[in-house]
Amino acid sequence: MEHFMNEEVRKEIRGKSEKIISKLNYNNDGMVSTESIIKAVSEETNTDISFSYASFEKLKVPSGFDIGAMMCVQNEKDSSGRRKATIILNSDKPVKFRRFSLVHELGHLVNDNYTISKDGKEYTLSAHIQYNIFSFTDKQCDVDPAIESEQQANIFALHVLMPSKAFKTQVLSSDSFSEVADYFGVDEDAVRSRALLGL
Repeated sequence: MEHFMNEEVRKEIRGKSEKIISKLNYNNDGMVSTESIIKAVSEETNTDISFSYASFEKLKVPSGFDIGAMMCVQNEKDSSGRRKATIILNSDKPVKFRRFSLVHELGHLVNDNYTISKDGKEYTLSAHIQYNIFSFTDKQCDVDPAIESEQQANIFALHVLMPSKAFKTQVLSSDSFSEVADYFGVDEDAVRSRALLGL
């Protein structure tokens, strides 16, 4: 049976994404700068966030996964009470995929849940793999609880990159998902997943 995330959890994520959205300025073309999203998430989560690019192929990241980004979060706060997070974007991936991957990782910070944890003290790691928010079965989610964390980060990214009002307007006035994708600076798979969340 296909796994559908609890409606209450989806509402909570939407509320968190709307807090971030309220701090952003969207351009006339629908896109919001990733720098402004980083700044808003940094303020909301009390985290210093940096990002860079690297070829995951050259780093020999396992090719069985379509990884767009990895993030390391230093859980212990510094003397100012702030955490540190470093995001590495896969330079082998297209720009739109990297853009989504970055906001997905920021979603892990806002939701305060991660895919992999090393004893919860030193650091946590997470990785963006795919867009599809409903592609897993209940059984898979029972076996691997990290799947739900990934779905939550995707839902956050989908809402932040394609806010409800603008998404509805664009979907109703466009001839294709391709047009909507170009408008928001994401790819078509992300638009399809956003449509599953409703207008």
